[in-house]
Amino acid sequence: INIKENTPKDSLVFQLTASDNDDGSNGKITYSFSNLPRSAQDMFSLNPESGEIKLKQYLDYEKVKSYKMVVEAKDGGGLASYCKLQIEIVDLNDNAPEITLTSVSSPIPEDSPVGTVIALINVHDQDSAENKQINCYIKEVVPFKLVSSASQYYKLVT
Repeated sequence: INIKENTPKDSLVFQLTASDNDDGSNGKITYSFSNLPRSAQDMFSLNPESGEIKLKQYLDYEKVKSYKMVVEAKDGGGLASYCKLQIEIVDLNDNAPEITLTSVSSPIPEDSPVGTVIALINVHDQDSAENKQINCYIKEVVPFKLVSSASQYYKLVT
């Protein structure tokens, strides 16, 4: 099951369905989680009569990327079947890039040759895949330029 990390609380994640050929109370099915990890207990609820699994809190891909759980469907006679569910959280572009000056030369002599490194800048985004793509540039016209030097690093040069 794939679910976006911006899915609202109380949203239906999955509808369980089980059937039983018995009549009366022996045919009544109740649903429950079986050995649910603590991290999932805080995130998901299961209606024991309808089998609806709903979201209790907001998801965050950067904290937990997936949840695995086992669900039990039990009839009134005590017979049970189990189903494994894996819920994958889909990352969204919900984190701004972080910029860190890792090295700065100051002051800068006015006769510095072209290409002199003034600063080394690290740019990092917590999102994944295409959501962590970063374009770093200088907006104004200044006598400096940014040069990509390594993954997530830029040099500010004269």
